[in-house]
Amino acid sequence: RNWIRAQPDFDASQVSFGQDVAELTPEQLNQVMLAFTSDFSFLGTSLLPHGTSVWKPTTQAASLTHTMFFHRPIDLQDWIAFDMESPIAAGARGFARGEMFDRRTGKLIASLAQEGLIRQRAPRSKPKRSQFS
Repeated sequence: RNWIRAQPDFDASQVSFGQDVAELTPEQLNQVMLAFTSDFSFLGTSLLPHGTSVWKPTTQAASLTHTMFFHRPIDLQDWIAFDMESPIAAGARGFARGEMFDRRTGKLIASLAQEGLIRQRAPRSKPKRSQFS
């Protein structure tokens, strides 16, 4: 059972989300964890030739697509090698592709592709102190 609940307000919002993990098989849980983990560094690969990072406060990045193909069962008790490359980053978009291998056997376990929107934004100025603080 998946669920998402949104509670919009005038100037803020809250979203709750979750998955009943007990309903997932161990293989499904490993796939979920692999997908979640792969999203941390994948798009940033397209910025390496430009000498910047998605973690800089002047960089705005958002995933547009993230596709994974699972080829073999995944065992997250062992290390996974994630080989990534970016053939292009232009026009405020970055594209990365990659492969995940079982480090013990060397076998390909997943193939991935991701495209994202990447923009440079002006540095944020420090907020003014409120007269009420």
